[in-house]
Amino acid sequence: MSGRLNTTLRTLLMAALAAATLVSLGSTAAADEVQWNRNKGDCEFVLKAPDRYPIDSINECTILWEQYKDVKGLSPDERSLFARGFSWLFVYGKGEQKSIAKGALGRIGKPRPLCLVENTWRDPNIGQSCTTGGADSAEAIERPLPPVTPKRPSRGALAKAKRLTKQGLGLHKRKRYAAAVDKYEQALSSDPFHVKAKYNLACALALLGDANGSIQALRELQSWDSGEARGKFSKARSDKDFEPIHSNARFRRLVGLVRIQLLNGAGEPGLFHVGRIHKSLTSRNFYIAQYGFDRHTRTRPLIYYRKGYEAQAQMAKEIVANIRTATLEIQWDSPFDLIIVWGDPDVAARAGVSGPIVQGEEVKNKGNAAKDFVDKFNDAKDTATDLKDTATEAPPLP
Repeated sequence: MSGRLNTTLRTLLMAALAAATLVSLGSTAAADEVQWNRNKGDCEFVLKAPDRYPIDSINECTILWEQYKDVKGLSPDERSLFARGFSWLFVYGKGEQKSIAKGALGRIGKPRPLCLVENTWRDPNIGQSCTTGGADSAEAIERPLPPVTPKRPSRGALAKAKRLTKQGLGLHKRKRYAAAVDKYEQALSSDPFHVKAKYNLACALALLGDANGSIQALRELQSWDSGEARGKFSKARSDKDFEPIHSNARFRRLVGLVRIQLLNGAGEPGLFHVGRIHKSLTSRNFYIAQYGFDRHTRTRPLIYYRKGYEAQAQMAKEIVANIRTATLEIQWDSPFDLIIVWGDPDVAARAGVSGPIVQGEEVKNKGNAAKDFVDKFNDAKDTATDLKDTATEAPPLP
């Protein structure tokens, strides 16, 4: 009797210990997920569309993933989406970056990296071919330059570089870009790692139409291991000085350019929301190529995206923060990668029309309507101040 009792007690004790272990593991996983959500920032979008982001951003996000993300609950589709970022880092990373990427791939059951072929991701782990070809393949993307630790200049050299950079900026503002380039280059001769001079040089070269020179300056800036350099490089994605080279595929890939059209399709009540969306996009250094109103009244927010920009569309959906938001692929010739349109069912109901409206009233004169919108938008508080005087429209919802 006593032996059976001892056996029973031991069994109960082992079960209790096992249950405690499971609870502990569950608590640890939950704690990791909280830390991941707290620290991830835009990492989920970066990892899902790595060809649109700098390699440094992918590396930082992979490190955060390995520190905090619990992968046990990920579906096969989610694993394939996140494997894109780790694969990109494995192919284009250096040394330790490759090791981190390999570990992240192994942890989600993808020992072989994915590849990007003609704008489509393929997974050799499930038998898909990675035979490449075409300008959109991953192999066509330039590898980042090796990282460089900037050297501190002497006090005199730094002072001279600052003075020359300031002179260059004065010429830059007067649109004397060639003369500005000369000053920036002189500044870099004095201090080869002067961040403002290097970045301004890239800007001036872009304004002169020298895409190769501008891109080379940005690639060198990207390789500098400093917070100031990373911040400036990130700014290139939204800086209007680079507009002359926006069509250059190398530039678009290098900085992760996304051309966005942001429209208000809900009259005056929509002003706050498009201002909120604008502020969130610009804080992430996204380039808003056109900003105005939609000639159509929209009953809900819409996000149109070009093929290959699905991750950016999902990010935009989170920024819009409306459960009724619809996402649709762009099926027409458009200069934009994303079109974000704010809509509101109450505004549409009050308008009582299916045609174009501005501020809840039918449009009588489209030119005047555009001016009225701009005037009212500029009067609205807590909205962006750089609205372009445009009157555009997104296509109707299919």
